[in-house]
Amino acid sequence: MIETLYLDNQTFITQTPTNTFVRIIGIDAGGLEKTHLAQMGLVIGTPVRVLRNRQNEPILITLRNSKLILGRKLASKIQVSDNQ
Repeated sequence: MIETLYLDNQTFITQTPTNTFVRIIGIDAGGLEKTHLAQMGLVIGTPVRVLRNRQNEPILITLRNSKLILGRKLASKIQVSDNQ
């Protein structure tokens, strides 16, 4: 059985533990980066699950039955909260 963790506050997705469900609440990115994230479905209000978050490695997430790998630099611009 996989243990699911929940956050108590707002943070960036790069600081979110593995196996945590969160919702995107903000994106601190410029026009092209924001557009790129939106094209992947990463917009404010989207629920995501962090499947793997290891130091110095890309972050593996799942959303809408898809898995995505995000580089840490781009992922560091995604603010999340556990408030479902």
